[in-house]
Amino acid sequence: MRAPIRIRISGAASSAIAATIAAAVLLVTAGCAQMAPGLPDGTDAIVAAPQSGDPAHPQLTPQAQVAGIGPEEGAGVVVSPAAPSLVPTPVQQIPADLGVNLYWHTIGTPAVVDATAGRLLNYVVGLGANSVAIAFPIFTDGVHPTRVYGKPDITPSPEALGRVIAAAKARGLRVMVRPLLDEANLLPSGGWRGSIAPPNVDAWFASYRSFLDPYFAVAKTQHAEEFVVATELDSFIGDSAQWRQVVADGQARFGGLITYASTWNTWDHAHVPSPVPDVGVDAYPPVHLGDSATVDQLSAAWTSWLKSRPASVLSQTAIQELGIPAQSGVYANPGSWGSANAAIEPQIQVNWFAAACQSARALHMRGLYFWMLDSNADPSNASNYPSGSFIGRGDSAIKTCFSQGWSHS
Repeated sequence: MRAPIRIRISGAASSAIAATIAAAVLLVTAGCAQMAPGLPDGTDAIVAAPQSGDPAHPQLTPQAQVAGIGPEEGAGVVVSPAAPSLVPTPVQQIPADLGVNLYWHTIGTPAVVDATAGRLLNYVVGLGANSVAIAFPIFTDGVHPTRVYGKPDITPSPEALGRVIAAAKARGLRVMVRPLLDEANLLPSGGWRGSIAPPNVDAWFASYRSFLDPYFAVAKTQHAEEFVVATELDSFIGDSAQWRQVVADGQARFGGLITYASTWNTWDHAHVPSPVPDVGVDAYPPVHLGDSATVDQLSAAWTSWLKSRPASVLSQTAIQELGIPAQSGVYANPGSWGSANAAIEPQIQVNWFAAACQSARALHMRGLYFWMLDSNADPSNASNYPSGSFIGRGDSAIKTCFSQGWSHS
């Protein structure tokens, strides 16, 4: 991509000028190789598991089983979950889903899972959220894969995920369940989750459905509200028969709201799997504005992009991922997740979050979820976290966003 164009507008500029500039600076390129990273990659990615002996974080133990077999066991530190912080009734009653993504890859005993979930979900409640998206990694191999599976050291079992869902529900949070196809096994072969091409599509989907089934069941048992059946699987958009089977499984085993998370550019062009009843979007629209852009200028660009879909669609759409690294020059590529060597610039992230929130609220969208809170993170300490983290940075804007007046038509 070309370098960002720095544009300054007088504070007295009219809304008409702002809208015109928004349309001019927004870049949405259908063939762009950089897609929205449902799971960030490289050095600026997830938080490593805590080390043994850290008194603030009990040692995590290997998970013995994945997908349909009993809960984790092993010699772990026995700890008690934090006392629940409850979502206030007025916040629960807000129609829009106001949430964050909790990326869950913490593996340990039930006591460790409960304690970790309690600590992090209390932080989520403290932001003013009424919802949480519980994302977790799943795997397939290469750009021509044959199966879908979980890794025992990173993918939570259905039982463990159920404990996290239960902890969220106990706090009054709505729950979205989001299995995410991890790209660790795809990037070396030059692929990403939206480019995979199995030699046998039916067989791949059969494996995918088999993997999802116990997660559908635990989502129902623990009363989750929403299940995202796939995220950013662009190469499968036209496979209607296979998606109908996935949706049928979800309706039979889960029964709640079933959605699909579109990439920002396919959503913009209305290219989504037609059998999935509701679609969300992982929103990383490139905007060619410089670091000095105001919240209003950024919001005008967001609004211009979002309004490429009609109001009837927007009112049913949740932004399932909203994130950006807190670094200079990233408005032109918010899905890049930054650099481990660049300075942290919190205001970049704060302004982006505030602008997206302003647009989503004005357009009466169904909700928005900020990306992401890592399950190995400690919200009480913002130091040494990747630039994509919002802890101690954009979380101030998240709290302000959630506290503003929301309506949903």
